[in-house]
Amino acid sequence: MFRLDNKTVLITGGLSGIGASIVDLFVAQGASVSVIDLHLPAKVQELKILYKQCDIANLTEVNSIISEIVKEIGVPDIIVNNAGIAH
Repeated sequence: MFRLDNKTVLITGGLSGIGASIVDLFVAQGASVSVIDLHLPAKVQELKILYKQCDIANLTEVNSIISEIVKEIGVPDIIVNNAGIAH
């Protein structure tokens, strides 16, 4: 299996569904993971991630959160745009 040690990852919508599985995989492979999500479930306390609450439909909010993430962990090596709304 591949390793992602010393890599930073940003995942949108990473706290439920497919996104949560993506987060689990990247963490297991050694990446430093940051997650942007609209909701804060209890699971976030158990994960080894940087979490930022954000509505990705709000560009001003997204730009601000991205700036915070870059200051805290650097520019992401990998971005997974997973957030979405199921109707």
